[in-house]
Amino acid sequence: MAEETLEKKAAILSAALEIFNHFGYEKTSMNDIAAKAGVGKGSIYYYFESKEDIYIELMNAQLKDAMHHLKQLIENETEIIGKIRLLMGHVVEILNQKAPLFLQALNNSSIFLKRPVTDQPKKRGCDMNGCL
Repeated sequence: MAEETLEKKAAILSAALEIFNHFGYEKTSMNDIAAKAGVGKGSIYYYFESKEDIYIELMNAQLKDAMHHLKQLIENETEIIGKIRLLMGHVVEILNQKAPLFLQALNNSSIFLKRPVTDQPKKRGCDMNGCL
């Protein structure tokens, strides 16, 4: 992608992150994201098929960033207990920074499923808890 194209995509993602964190996934529209990014709604669809695609790309980027940060953090620690302490301390910090997006994902399982959990077909059969 050309530099201008990458900049526009980054602006859309940055705007979307801010809007998602402020209003939540369900209350955010593509119009909101376009207005915040300073682009036309059609420009967003050039880069992303849907609001869900934007959200998933943001989640992936934040998870990748968090993992990179954690790897760098423990790289020079030689003792396993030291690595564990560093990880535990920083996992909480990362969750606090990224919590709005992750909590929304947990509350909106349909973001990651093609249909809401309630629309899943009922399974028939028996398991350790009895029969359906």
